[in-house]
Amino acid sequence: TVSPIRQGLKIGRILLDAIEEQFRHCCRFELFTSSVSCRNLVFYQNKGYVPFREESSENHPRLIFLEKKNDRNK
Repeated sequence: TVSPIRQGLKIGRILLDAIEEQFRHCCRFELFTSSVSCRNLVFYQNKGYVPFREESSENHPRLIFLEKKNDRNK
């Protein structure tokens, strides 16, 4: 997670790109975020991640799990 005071500086994009590059041999990437983190959801979807599962608990916001198929490893 990038600190709110550092958001908008493309740090998240740089980090996510670096992770995907480091693990370019993987077939699939998976991450999760809170359902109330609308900015995160938009960011991940713009990077090609697609929601595939949700989990709820009584005392916490719903978690949204997203995945991205990696076509670069072919």
